[in-house]
Amino acid sequence: MNWSQKTPAVRRYIFRFNWAMFFYVVLSLVLADLSLHGFHPRGALACIIALLPATAIIGAIVSGGLYLAEETDEFQCHLFVQSILWGVGGIMVLTSVWGWLQIYIHIIPFFTIWTYPIFLLFQSIAWGVLAWRNR
Repeated sequence: MNWSQKTPAVRRYIFRFNWAMFFYVVLSLVLADLSLHGFHPRGALACIIALLPATAIIGAIVSGGLYLAEETDEFQCHLFVQSILWGVGGIMVLTSVWGWLQIYIHIIPFFTIWTYPIFLLFQSIAWGVLAWRNR
């Protein structure tokens, strides 16, 4: 099968993932806008509001798991898992190096809110490279 051919499992994954990312961006922007305009919740309400973008990330992770369960082409599953591993490795290296730089040269702290988007960047690059390599 050609990499560019989209199986039904890939189409469903893209649909689910895009909706999850849509909610992640919307919730993140709305919450950021609210906090910039003086809405500073406390207690349980603050915890609930902080969890809202995380539910969208959970949705994106679940969509990846569902894709692996639904995809019948084992090679495509293998490439997807490899891209996830490259993404995890990339974010682990970045955060580790950043942590050591914080200790030794006192750079600004890493904003952990960027961990998942940077992981997705690494995973997307890896998936593209794997697709190109295995064309």
